[in-house]
Amino acid sequence: MRYVTFLLLLLCSGWLLAFGARDAAAYLAPCTADYVHTDTHQDIIPFEKLRTALQKTLTVAKTAEQKTQLDSVKFEDGAALVETYESLKLFTVSHEWLEITTTGYRRCRYRFVSEGGNKWRLARTRVLEEPLTETPRLRESPGLSELEQRVKVPTTQAAVQEIFPLLLELATGEEQKDFRIFGTRLAPDFVFIRLGKDPEERKPFIEKMVIAHQYIHNERVRYYLVGAEQQENGDVVLDVEQALRFTLEIPEEEKEETLIIVNLSLTWTRSSGAWYLKRHEYFTADGFTNNERDDFVQKQKNKKKEPIRVP
Repeated sequence: MRYVTFLLLLLCSGWLLAFGARDAAAYLAPCTADYVHTDTHQDIIPFEKLRTALQKTLTVAKTAEQKTQLDSVKFEDGAALVETYESLKLFTVSHEWLEITTTGYRRCRYRFVSEGGNKWRLARTRVLEEPLTETPRLRESPGLSELEQRVKVPTTQAAVQEIFPLLLELATGEEQKDFRIFGTRLAPDFVFIRLGKDPEERKPFIEKMVIAHQYIHNERVRYYLVGAEQQENGDVVLDVEQALRFTLEIPEEEKEETLIIVNLSLTWTRSSGAWYLKRHEYFTADGFTNNERDDFVQKQKNKKKEPIRVP
């Protein structure tokens, strides 16, 4: 029995190596053809869904660590029941500028079956506990970093270099709750479109921002350039991602530390030698509340990036 236990330890060690190497195929290689995986709710997760989720998790991870200890081993006819405690840590980068450290542990009950000789395969996994914490950290604003890679046309590059500082002005105004600057930078025909809803004009847009910011404190606003193109009429459409970090304090409700990442399309128009924001369209967003990931339901501009989760 000690020898069989040693073989099972070697098999678990192989998991550690596969996880650290971010190799989902190697991690799942010991599974039988009829392998069954159940989560903490005892719901069965289809194998292909499990494989896809694990592959996505390990692909986006920059580093992945797993440490496993055997809590108990029980042998029965042709099978071994193994309970483990597994500590997990992953470091990922989302949106190219959001660092996420995932830490936690997982307690599992495995059923290995013997295929003769010294060969054992995993037939069933039941996840007993899996508390995981995701801690996000914004990198300092890269702003116009990689401008030449993201915007290929020189004339558009020049326009973006003029416009981007205006975004920083708007960010400062929002952080300081001074919305007069929005009045000077919004075009007369400005429209705000949120998730495909009806357009709002500049006045109600500013009024709603003022009302909302009664409950928003310690806000940080950052913009990250994704791309840009210049239209035939000279307007410039910026594809940017906006990071909002703030404390939401609504009376008689629990305080929330919030981080939201929003995909925006911003159309700027030039008039009398100055640039004005003409159209602000708000698409997908994702983020965290009190370090817990929020799953927003929103209109998609492009295919939404799936949340990073550890299966």
